[in-house]
Amino acid sequence: MVYSPEQGLPRHRQNGAHWLANGKFQPRTEQVLCTNGGQHGLLCTLMALLRPGDTVVTEQLTYPGLISAARMLGIRLLGVEMDEEGLIPAALDDLCRHNRVSALYCTPTLQNPTTAVMSPTRREAIAELCREHNLLVIEDEAHAVLLEDRPLPLSHCAPERSILISGMSKAVAAGLRVGYLHAPAALVGRLAAALRGSCWMATPLAMELASDWIESGITEQLLHQQISEIERRKALVQGLLEGLNYRTHPQSPHFWIEVPEPWRASDVEAELKSKDYLISTAEAFAVGRATVPQFVRASVSNSSHDDGLLVEGFRALAAALRQEVGAVQE
Repeated sequence: MVYSPEQGLPRHRQNGAHWLANGKFQPRTEQVLCTNGGQHGLLCTLMALLRPGDTVVTEQLTYPGLISAARMLGIRLLGVEMDEEGLIPAALDDLCRHNRVSALYCTPTLQNPTTAVMSPTRREAIAELCREHNLLVIEDEAHAVLLEDRPLPLSHCAPERSILISGMSKAVAAGLRVGYLHAPAALVGRLAAALRGSCWMATPLAMELASDWIESGITEQLLHQQISEIERRKALVQGLLEGLNYRTHPQSPHFWIEVPEPWRASDVEAELKSKDYLISTAEAFAVGRATVPQFVRASVSNSSHDDGLLVEGFRALAAALRQEVGAVQE
């Protein structure tokens, strides 16, 4: 309940290293900083390591929190072409050869909104390109903890230039606001200064609770419960989407669904909103002025514990989409 070091207390940082660990990727405690959630970690990274006018490349469809933070800080975003694995190495290389780029932000595991998972081979290729073009790598693992046996992070492939951001929002509780940064030792001081400048320190009380839960195994139990609940909810609604063109991943809470021609995602969004159901269109994730695909993201994780409401919502979504199909066929 008193002031603590801006990086976090040693025990809290040690537990953060445990939370971030993944197979051969074993963070050192002194390279971990505590943050008030993943969004705070991202904001501190941008504040500490980039300047107004710098260019960051990211997926053509990316996390809206990056878009808003970059706009606030005067950072330019360039979208990289994507495929079923996420950003395409050749497209990244081309952008870097024709633009002065400072950093790459990406979500290699359970990308938001497309649910893509980058293969280990693709991760190695991206890491080599970042070395070639001297890019800082900002890696977001917000949803990655939901993936059992997930691939090693980009931070393992290029540890000398990678910032790894993760937190407990998707696995434990969004309201806990606990996040962790892993950074090269040479950058820890600059990140700590951004932490101090933004909030002085991550809230020690929340960090203490998170540390207790990590040490006692409660976070592991809650993570497995979350994974099981996502699978259970998706089993309830996935049949309703039969015949529609969509992508998902067994451990992702999202469905990425194509809207049939000639209609637009905004039409479906408006129809669902009139019935008190909320979905997201690709426009919310789009970088720059490139053509936005006509897709919507529907999630099973934001509803109440009432399965009936969840099913009703997805039934309304499926009906709206199928109505568009019927209109086209007529």
